[in-house]
Amino acid sequence: MSTEVKRLIIIMFSIFIITSAADFYVSMAAGVICLVGMAALCAAFGLFTRRRHKRLGELSAYLRRLARSEVPAPYDTDIRDYDEGELSILKNEIHKLVTRLSENVAALQKDKAGLRNALADISHQLKTPLTSLSMMAELLEDDTLSKEKRQEFTKNLSTELAHMEWLALTLLKMAKLDADSGGTGASGGTGASGGTGTSGDFKLRPVSVQDLIDDALAALKILLGAQGQRVRVEGGVPMTVICDKQWTSEALANILKNASEHSPQNSDLYVRYGENPLCKWISVKDSGPGVSRQDLPRLFQRFYRGSGRDPLRNRRGAGLGLSFSLAVMRRQNGDIEAANDGGAVFTLKFYPMFKSTFGWESK
Repeated sequence: MSTEVKRLIIIMFSIFIITSAADFYVSMAAGVICLVGMAALCAAFGLFTRRRHKRLGELSAYLRRLARSEVPAPYDTDIRDYDEGELSILKNEIHKLVTRLSENVAALQKDKAGLRNALADISHQLKTPLTSLSMMAELLEDDTLSKEKRQEFTKNLSTELAHMEWLALTLLKMAKLDADSGGTGASGGTGASGGTGTSGDFKLRPVSVQDLIDDALAALKILLGAQGQRVRVEGGVPMTVICDKQWTSEALANILKNASEHSPQNSDLYVRYGENPLCKWISVKDSGPGVSRQDLPRLFQRFYRGSGRDPLRNRRGAGLGLSFSLAVMRRQNGDIEAANDGGAVFTLKFYPMFKSTFGWESK
């Protein structure tokens, strides 16, 4: 029995004695009636207090088991009840808190697993170029190596170093996107509002689609020239979209780079843009064989490089470009859709946004 209950019993018993003595002093009948009434009141209070403390004990035991992790996630012990009173309200609030904790634990476990897989993938991606660099460095130490071979190995060294630099920069950018969006990555939310027209580090403003295309093509000028590939831009009237110009041009450049890798030399790539009642869009179509059905659901997974059935595929790719592009678009209330239409077609979708006092927000 708790100290509070003992104090309350002492106070009630004192009142009971004083009141009964006063009633007996006035009248024997009044004293008997008062004695019976007070006894009944004390009995009812005792039963109510016992029941209340029993429920509190059950709740305390539940919380102790929870603290010892004896209640397994997702905490399938439902302590809610639908009675009235402060104790029922407390139970319901504790259930809400436990449910939220369960969701947070599940999210942390998912993030931990994702981080573990990402680190394994990164180490795997870096292992191949590092091994190649080590072997070529050993070969270059050979004094008997011919000039032609030395030039070839030096060129290969530069290529591998450039590949590692691109891989590191892309991973850093994706880590920044994950951190700004709370770890959701390419599968994160679509929040796009900001304090002054920004979303995290995204500066959202109206940008000309032609400017986005020009910036993306400028970044790929050497690659496209080496492959002898031409880019055909087809669109109607000039169009603007609400986005961050730098991030979006990088996302578009990754889509174009992917199209180049899946198209033969001296072929055409097609960039089209337009709008419909739902969104504005920019599409990129390659001249390759298209995407296999088994690859379509996994195209935007980080480090996924396809099933290997595409003979034009550059197998040195890290499988990051499409995932990065999708993450950029989703941070701006957008999306990317992949389909086949005489080649692989990737469509960047920009959904409507409006300008508020808090910046650009999705409708």
